[in-house]
Amino acid sequence: FPTAQDAESALARMACPVWWMRALRKQQDRQQEQLAVQVGLVRKGQQAYVTTALLERMQARHQASLEMLANYEAVSNEGDTLNLLEVLKKSVANPKIRRQELEVRMRGSEAYATEQGHIAMFYTLTTPSKYHRYSGEGLNPKYAHATPREAQAYLVKIWSQMRAKLKRDGMNVYGFRVAEPHHDGTPHWHILLFMHPEHQQAVTATLRHYAFLEEGQEAGAAKHRFEAIAIDRRRGSATS
Repeated sequence: FPTAQDAESALARMACPVWWMRALRKQQDRQQEQLAVQVGLVRKGQQAYVTTALLERMQARHQASLEMLANYEAVSNEGDTLNLLEVLKKSVANPKIRRQELEVRMRGSEAYATEQGHIAMFYTLTTPSKYHRYSGEGLNPKYAHATPREAQAYLVKIWSQMRAKLKRDGMNVYGFRVAEPHHDGTPHWHILLFMHPEHQQAVTATLRHYAFLEEGQEAGAAKHRFEAIAIDRRRGSATS
């Protein structure tokens, strides 16, 4: 069902052929990609992270969008006109600018943390084995046919539990998190958190607890499921 602010907008989308074309195309892409993951085509040495076919389709759609924007203009109430492609290139829709803005925000957060006497921790969260098509160099016998979206939903769920526990315990943290794919498409997270020095051990213990709640005793979990690294400012900044 389409997401919309009200029922009238949702019904309008359902009556729109363009909405259906996009929705069905997205569903087709996901199902075809998951089939490729299941048969072992998405991995290092083959097609790492994503199939070549999907990558080429996404690149073609992106290029088509840029060409379309180049043929349109935005007109202000005063009659000033701007080419839409130029508007896009100068906004956060431009990946280069978006990355730079992220780096500026990280640098600003780090400067604030330094002023407040806070420390930085770098965490890595991965999913249980059943979400991974590959384990080491071979097919994973514990793989439960989970999709990357389901793996991401798992990480979102445990992150919400971690945040709720930290809030209940009065440990305020702030920072950034990014999702990154393994070579078989399964996501894992990197999290940079700033906190009071006296909260370091408790925050780390909380994150570790929830990271191992589901199948935490399985082989390889102790090594791969969770990692915590304290940022040593003598070796480099949290942003770098």
